[in-house]
This record gives sequence, C-alpha cells and structure tokens, in this order.
Amino acid sequence: NITKYFKYFFQDSCLYILFEFLNNSDLEGFLNAYETLEKPIDSNTLWNIFMQCISALYYIHSNNIIHKNISLSNVFMSENKIVKLGDFRFSFLANNSCNIKTDIYAMGVVFHQLCYFASPNEQGKIKFKGQGKYPQEMEQIIQFMLMNENTNTKVFYDKIMEEYIKNVARITSI
Repeated sequence: NITKYFKYFFQDSCLYILFEFLNNSDLEGFLNAYETLEKPIDSNTLWNIFMQCISALYYIHSNNIIHKNISLSNVFMSENKIVKLGDFRFSFLANNSCNIKTDIYAMGVVFHQLCYFASPNEQGKIKFKGQGKYPQEMEQIIQFMLMNENTNTKVFYDKIMEEYIKNVARITSI
C-alpha cells in the first residue's frame, strides 16, 4: 500500500521524481465529498481504509523508514478504494531523535479527521447528524495512536491486528 516509484531525473537543475498516479483522489478529497453531502463515512469503509494505511505503515517501519509527513493529502485512493501512502520527500531512516511514533501519531490524526471531520484539537464541533458514531474499538485505537508517547511498536501493531480480527468476525457474523 505504497505508491510505486518509477524513476527520477534532473532537468534544468530541478529534481523530478516519478511515482504511480492514482486517478481518484487523496483522503482529503474523499473526506470533503462526504462532508459536502453531510454524510458520515460508514465504519466498514473506515476499517478498510484504516487497515490499508496500517499495512503501509507496518511495511515502511519494518524497513526502518519514517514517513514524517503523513496527512490526508498524502494518502491516496484509487477508484477501487485501494489506499496508498505517498509523498515520501521528507522521509528518512529511523534514528534515536525521531522514531515511528511520529508516524503513528500523524496517522491517528488522519483517522480522527475521517471519523469526526475535524482534527483532534477541533473535536466537539458536530457538523451534521450521525457524525462521529463509530464502534468503540475504532475510537480506542485512534486514542491509542494519539497518545503513543509510550507506545511499544510491537504492542501497537499487535493491538491493531487484534481489533481488526474482532471487527472482521463481527461483520461476518451479521
């Protein structure tokens, strides 16, 4: 769930990097479409987006890469709702001064925005009926991501997988 890199080149003293093009939108555009309709995003769609983003985070973190710029505008979605993390221009190898907790927190902000149509510091501004009504597990994971200063990486990914498995079991039993 990472945008594919094709090549780079220099032209007129500028560096150009060619990545895969996803022809639908980024999550900012996706969120704006729902907000315009005054319609909350259903929890199954959110779980799908969430797990694809976590898969991307797990992959880059397993390779000691810190994205450092995760936002709604840097997570892209295809027409088939395939989600990919992109814009790695600020990324670097993990070191002691910066670690994956930066990315986990930023992804928590992204998911808070998708659920509540507001960043965590704007919470409480209900814009329309049904907004922010999601399973408790989803809210707990978002809060866990936003308060991750003591988060152990393995504990974080184990907790995510545990909640995802519970959610899949709940959906399939309906």
